[in-house]
Amino acid sequence: MSLHPAYDALRKHGVRFFTNVRDWTDDCLECGNKNSLSVRYNDDVAEFRCEACGRSGSERLRQAPEQNLVEEARKEFPGDGEPDQSKSDIPE
Repeated sequence: MSLHPAYDALRKHGVRFFTNVRDWTDDCLECGNKNSLSVRYNDDVAEFRCEACGRSGSERLRQAPEQNLVEEARKEFPGDGEPDQSKSDIPE
């Protein structure tokens, strides 16, 4: 059985992961308050926030679609991304 990518994202912040739910509360490791840490994840993002001390974090689990398009365009048109200044359409 493979775990959801949110597992690694949350564990790296010290947040417990539960496989049977996608939204839960837990004890905050930072301030120690019981059930003050709200945790949730979906296929795009994993997030947590403590209502008592404000500790929070989120991690994108996959790239945004527009970011994928930019990366694909960079692969298709290699270069430094700057316009070519050597050729100008403006007559001198």
